[in-house]
Amino acid sequence: MRALLLLASSATPSLQRVERLKALFLPKIPAGSVCTRGQQYRATANHRQGAVRAAHQTASQSTTEEDQKWMSLALELAQQASDKGEVPVGAVLVHEGRMLAAEHNRVEETRSPTAHAEMLCLQQAASDKENWRLLKSCLYVTLEPCPMCAGALLLSRVGTLVYGTRSPLMGADGSWISILPREQCSMHDTDAAAEQSDVNAQHLMELPTPFALHPQLQVRRGVLQKECRHVMQQFFKRRRTEAPRQWQNS
Repeated sequence: MRALLLLASSATPSLQRVERLKALFLPKIPAGSVCTRGQQYRATANHRQGAVRAAHQTASQSTTEEDQKWMSLALELAQQASDKGEVPVGAVLVHEGRMLAAEHNRVEETRSPTAHAEMLCLQQAASDKENWRLLKSCLYVTLEPCPMCAGALLLSRVGTLVYGTRSPLMGADGSWISILPREQCSMHDTDAAAEQSDVNAQHLMELPTPFALHPQLQVRRGVLQKECRHVMQQFFKRRRTEAPRQWQNS
């Protein structure tokens, strides 16, 4: 009997969370009304967009000068990476206003697939502090972390993640897979809000619960998103124009 009571009490938060997500992303259709599938889809999409706009307005007010300051530095590092032929991602790790580490991608330079900006920051800070637990620190990165980097963030107990633009191919915050907390969703850019509105509501309700060993991780999304996305777009645009020349000369 005690086991059943414990099971019921542990299931309650999950059920409440599902109900909150339903209220946020699914429209209320009056009982007895007849809607076609297309009308239901449009009603759901419109309701979702309205909810995301409201979340965006609240999140925009919470954007701080501190976020913009450190993300600007991460952008400078991303540009340095681009100039060296690396995928332009920059990251800065901060603890109580003091910079612990700042890095950009060095995959080509080191010939290592794990030499992402976030990983290098975490390794450097852990080495300097002689402690792998980076509690209450904040990582600023120009691109949504991949699964490897997101996993490292959770394992190192980083307190806050702030990123710029999304990574449709490898993003671990919902663009490809979701392993980061989603309840405190915040978008700081209208384009980011539009992207988020396209996320399927059922998919959101099926997202996993926060990482058991680090459920307190805070995530702020879309800080200087346009600038971060522009750096990525310009890099790959240049790569596409250079690739045919290299093929012709080979």
